[in-house]
Amino acid sequence: MTTPTGTISMSDVNVELSKTSTTTTSLNDTDVRNLAGVPSGVISMNDLRGKSAINYGTLTPNFTSRAEGQSFTFTLAGGTLPNGTYYWRVDHITTDGFDFSATQGSFSVSANTGNFTITTVLDALVEGSKTFQVVLGDATGVPVVFVTGPTCTITDATNYGTLTATPTSRVEGSSFSISLSGANLPNGTYYWVADTFSNMSAADLTATSGSFTVTSNAGSFTVGTVQDTVWEGTGTFVVRVGEASGVPVVHVSTGTLSVTDYSSASASVSPSSVYRLGNGSARNPVVTFSISNGTVGTYYWNILNVTGTLVGSGGNNSGDITNALTGSITTTGTTTSNSGNLTLTTSSYFDGSTVAQKQFQVRFYSDSGRTNLIATSPTITINAAPVYTGGYTPSPATLYRVGSSASRSGSSSFVGANISGTHTFYWDVTPSTIVASTDLVATTGSVVGPVVSNFITVLYEVVDRYSQLSSTLAAETYQVRIYGDSGRTMLLATSGTGTIAASPTFSAAWSGASVNEGGSFSVTVTPSNHPAELITYYYSTGGTATNGTDWAGATASGVYTMDDGPGTASGLYAKYDGIVDSSETVSFALRTGSTSGSIISNQPTITINNASGTVTTLTLAKTGGATLGSTITITLRIASIAAYPEARTFNIDYRINGGAYTTSGLLVTTITVNANATSSSTVTIASGTTTTALTSADARVALTGHTTKTSNTITGGFI
Repeated sequence: MTTPTGTISMSDVNVELSKTSTTTTSLNDTDVRNLAGVPSGVISMNDLRGKSAINYGTLTPNFTSRAEGQSFTFTLAGGTLPNGTYYWRVDHITTDGFDFSATQGSFSVSANTGNFTITTVLDALVEGSKTFQVVLGDATGVPVVFVTGPTCTITDATNYGTLTATPTSRVEGSSFSISLSGANLPNGTYYWVADTFSNMSAADLTATSGSFTVTSNAGSFTVGTVQDTVWEGTGTFVVRVGEASGVPVVHVSTGTLSVTDYSSASASVSPSSVYRLGNGSARNPVVTFSISNGTVGTYYWNILNVTGTLVGSGGNNSGDITNALTGSITTTGTTTSNSGNLTLTTSSYFDGSTVAQKQFQVRFYSDSGRTNLIATSPTITINAAPVYTGGYTPSPATLYRVGSSASRSGSSSFVGANISGTHTFYWDVTPSTIVASTDLVATTGSVVGPVVSNFITVLYEVVDRYSQLSSTLAAETYQVRIYGDSGRTMLLATSGTGTIAASPTFSAAWSGASVNEGGSFSVTVTPSNHPAELITYYYSTGGTATNGTDWAGATASGVYTMDDGPGTASGLYAKYDGIVDSSETVSFALRTGSTSGSIISNQPTITINNASGTVTTLTLAKTGGATLGSTITITLRIASIAAYPEARTFNIDYRINGGAYTTSGLLVTTITVNANATSSSTVTIASGTTTTALTSADARVALTGHTTKTSNTITGGFI
């Protein structure tokens, strides 16, 4: 029914039901009950008020949300609408009449559709979003609602621009300059407030609220901070601008602004890379904690792991540092500048453990609860545990049992990585058959290393067996081992294999089994297991031959020097002694220490044979004597003989037949061959004027004391 007030008649009901007004109709009729919405039970005329049999369709806006100053267009459609004038009204949910240019009106419907527009009002108020609905009715004021539209929203259209702080971070005692700028800012007084504090309070600002003026779309104000020497850490706050004092409605806000302590702290490290083995600063990073404009006193620290997890309170071969992982430090100096040092010590690793590199930082706090962080050190690196490389062949590869220390001294090197400075390592020799004082001077010891290029070098020496060469030792192989501890339980590396040569031996040999008087001979000694350096030995000789009488060229005993090659003593010779005797012998022995020292070689013997007295060529010659009364000269000469180190005298027996120079029998003379000569000078045995014819001449020669061995004759041509 379109009758909002007054009496409803049955004729009104007939019209609503599209019947003639005079049709007889009862409240109990089905179509009447359907119109009233009361299908059964008691029904009255009031149940029909506002009810209609017409389908008013749907009221739809073109937008459900618009900004202030924009319009909504609503369309009614989809029903069986009588043509005519319809009325609309705004039903406020959170809006009010000031938000619309009109809150009610009318529009026409034809062909089951119609539309109208509602315009919102643009204002400078920050109101937030507001909502409303539009309803349709049958008359101005809408006494009876046919259709209700959906809820619509009006949003604020005012642009309050941007609130900017310059800079966004300041040190205590400085100010922030805050600027508001934008488009369509209403001129006038605006209000600001600083709030949403983090790690600071209102006492840290000179003011927490105020006002400023905006003209031509811009305005600015200053927010000051308070300087103190209290460690607070970095504080933050936000400034907001609103429409009234106290800022009941916020227009715009800055981003987060930060305030750092006027007091400042820093931490430095030296060295920043440390080791797990070494000395000096190599294992002691020193963290220097410095404060400017802060209180002198106690500060607190802990560890921040960067790579790996640091283990504190360690010891030898355990943990990472010997310090705890937290502690305190007391600074000295003045409020303007004070500082303190924290010395850390890495755990010393010398057992061959594998421990990875770790990195960490030290953080310093103003409070014992360690909530106010004021400084963090640079990253400190603890290098991985030392790594040792062995297997290198000792140098030299073979050591000898005689000679200078250069020939008997060896070294075994090991490479140690991740070590700085030096450390004492301990070594021994394996196998146990290598005996101290017999094979090596020492088979255990210690060495400080590394010294050069990360090398750890162990030095050792073979026992000098020179005075004991009559008792030989076999060759032996060995290896050197290094340890991290004096108890030698922490093996780090083993060298390659070296050799100690067997005791040297010597083989002596004469140049032949025998030598004739006047002949030369020599002795050669061949060593084995001998170093390549000259070593002084001694020799002695024996046998039935007498040195100086039967043989010469060397003393009967003396020094014999040799290296690793065969050594030959030459220049020896058997002497002509002018005596016919039985063969004589010379023996040889190599000795250590002296000519009467221990014999260290075999003792060969050479025999000296009696000389034969043979002269290769004995020459008789004559000159002249071709006629009686002519001058004649007869000469004698040894023309070719083996050289000999000493001068030799030969007896010459000669005869000249038919001559005036002899009566009968042999004539005797001597010829001397000088040392090392192969011939003699010429000796004249006859000269003069021939008075009778001479038929021949001959001569025989022998070494003094020996029988004649050689004869030469001159015949013919004698007058």
